[in-house]
Amino acid sequence: MNPADSDHLKAAICSQGTRLNQQEDQLLASSQEDFKAGMTTQVNLLSNQIYQMLTHLTLAQSAPPAPAPADIPPAPAPHGQALRLASPEKFSAVQWRAASSRDPEESMQLGQARLVAEER
Repeated sequence: MNPADSDHLKAAICSQGTRLNQQEDQLLASSQEDFKAGMTTQVNLLSNQIYQMLTHLTLAQSAPPAPAPADIPPAPAPHGQALRLASPEKFSAVQWRAASSRDPEESMQLGQARLVAEER
């Protein structure tokens, strides 16, 4: 190989290396600028959201309190339909002892039978 050719090749390789370094520096600088711009945008969005939330909370605290559920009167019954509850069943201690000595399944069946009879 001719020494002049090798010198020419070395110079070309050095020139390409210099160009690559310059491009790499440009890419790093632009990606850092893009990163900074993106971070600035995100921080601004977050600041706006915090401001909106604080404004909302401030307005909510200054608003009059909503009426408590107990303050609202009950709705009237529809015309002609009065609520009527069945009178309570008389219950004695003897019945209680008899009921408590029964099997729970049997007590449930008796209760269901009473409901069916009352519906008729």
